[in-house]
Amino acid sequence: FKRVVQDFRARLGTGVAGLFYYAGHGIQVDGDNFLLPTEAVIDAREDVEDESLSLRYVMQTLDEAGNGFNLIILDACRNNPFIRGFSRATQRGLAPVSEAPSGSIVLYSTAANDVASDGGRGERNSPFAKHLLNFIGKPGLTVETLIKRVSAAVQQETERISRRRQVPFTYGSFTGEFC
Repeated sequence: FKRVVQDFRARLGTGVAGLFYYAGHGIQVDGDNFLLPTEAVIDAREDVEDESLSLRYVMQTLDEAGNGFNLIILDACRNNPFIRGFSRATQRGLAPVSEAPSGSIVLYSTAANDVASDGGRGERNSPFAKHLLNFIGKPGLTVETLIKRVSAAVQQETERISRRRQVPFTYGSFTGEFC
């Protein structure tokens, strides 16, 4: 997993925008976020760092690339399946991002410490992924407008279906324009 991120970083540089998208299981342990590959074997809290990818590592690696803009999208806020063996070290969903790289936006499919919907029966994608796919290819949309439209659509759908509103959330700082 780390090698893929390193190879991605090597392709970034001046004038290149980075888009890192992850959909799958994500957990937080002691306030740090981890992305879990499907083949991860986690029997104890100590296995997390060896078997997963730290979001902090992803952000640091992209920051080192020195490109002007990175969009990090995580549709990974799920219940921690390992919570029994972890005591109080874990919480639901992903932890807030405290230090996003400058020139980067981190977009969560739902608020910190919350879980995201996987979608209904027969749905190929989560509500977040479905609406992201719907809007991301629209020409001329700024990243801010994209995020607002996806967020509004996800909130509307999840409240209608489950009466529990899922609110996508962003972290970071980007002062430019990016479409």
